[in-house]
Amino acid sequence: MRIANWMMDKKWITFLIVVVPTVLMGWAIPSIEVYSRFADLLPAKHEYIQNYNRMKQTFGGANVVTMALEVTDPKADIFTVDTLQKVKMLTEQVDMIKGVNHYQVASIAHPKIRRIRTTAGGLIKSEAVLPKDLPTDPEAMKKLREESFNNDIVYGTYISQDGRAALILAGFDEERLNYTEIHTRLQELKAEVEADGKTALCGRRAHAQRLDLLPLSGTRHHLRHHWRGDGIPALDPLPLHLRCGGADVWDSPLGCVGLGLRRLDGLQP
Repeated sequence: MRIANWMMDKKWITFLIVVVPTVLMGWAIPSIEVYSRFADLLPAKHEYIQNYNRMKQTFGGANVVTMALEVTDPKADIFTVDTLQKVKMLTEQVDMIKGVNHYQVASIAHPKIRRIRTTAGGLIKSEAVLPKDLPTDPEAMKKLREESFNNDIVYGTYISQDGRAALILAGFDEERLNYTEIHTRLQELKAEVEADGKTALCGRRAHAQRLDLLPLSGTRHHLRHHWRGDGIPALDPLPLHLRCGGADVWDSPLGCVGLGLRRLDGLQP
């Protein structure tokens, strides 16, 4: 009763307490996004998943795109200036895609893939498989081919046994990915390297899934299966601070979601 009397006596203060948060939450509603994280779909308490979460910090996650650049001529191999330039270009461009794990990008053109050799003086040198400047001389290119075929790290893994294809790997972070953007960029790179008809790009690629947002009232009612899904307004003024801490995301004001305090996950009940 005292609180009610105080609120009636302090009308302007009460008005500001109600209006200011409501306007703030209403301003944040247009930035609401519905998305699901890959990690949320896994049983977090299972011992396999716990081990996976521990290991992925060191070895990377499971979102890996595998590509193979293959020459179309059955009598040719990748050891030409044009084809090796394409391998370098693909490696560099994939490494620039948003969400890529830079430590999980690998190919013969990546600096972390090395070749080990000993010098006449007994020194051991670790060098990149592909030099910064690709050799244009036939003899130098032949030597590069022989060194690659004699490299146990490269041969049969990053280069096919017949020398006609090169592997490019790219791992992606699992927190949040724009699969449409990744797929579109990979398709652009595919079209670019296949434009001259001398090479083909194939492999596993990400498939985007589109989630259409239904009208608010129907969506909430469908997910909640309860009359409150339709009865609770999007902006309820006074209780909004209290309800932000609720466990059920659908009982929280949409403004809290827009401000980043909560997240709408379309796959969670």
